[in-house]
Amino acid sequence: MAEYRTKESEGSKELDDWDDESWESNNDPNEEQITYIEHGNRADKLTPLGKQMRNDFMKKNLSSRYQKMKQIRANLPMYVYREKLLQTIKKNPVIVLCAETGAGKTTQCSQYILEDEFERGYGDKISIICTQPRRISALSVAERVAEEMDERIGKHVGY
Repeated sequence: MAEYRTKESEGSKELDDWDDESWESNNDPNEEQITYIEHGNRADKLTPLGKQMRNDFMKKNLSSRYQKMKQIRANLPMYVYREKLLQTIKKNPVIVLCAETGAGKTTQCSQYILEDEFERGYGDKISIICTQPRRISALSVAERVAEEMDERIGKHVGY
């Protein structure tokens, strides 16, 4: 069993480990629960733009260039947490993600979320905003994400 360093103040709890327990909610059973509403997977509920974005993404997903980039991305530290991250986002209205510098919090997690929404046909319903302390950092991050998604700046990735 893992040991955790916790900081409890005003009802918050920080866990500094990435195992299953740290991803689960520690809510008080008497506290009002907020439920994440999952979008249905029925194609008739999708907008024409959402369908088009899904189809475009599926086509791009077949390209050798995109597949090569996905293999490179799979070697980054955040990759092993991709599914757990997406499930946590679906279950919680707000999450705080903490990881080492270079782990992929900005570049990888934003792509995982966007790819998931594209695949489900809801790419037209999401905006992902990543802040950076300097303009040059924002430009660099946007360029890297666009390159990794095999896109040009301004299509789905901007700054």
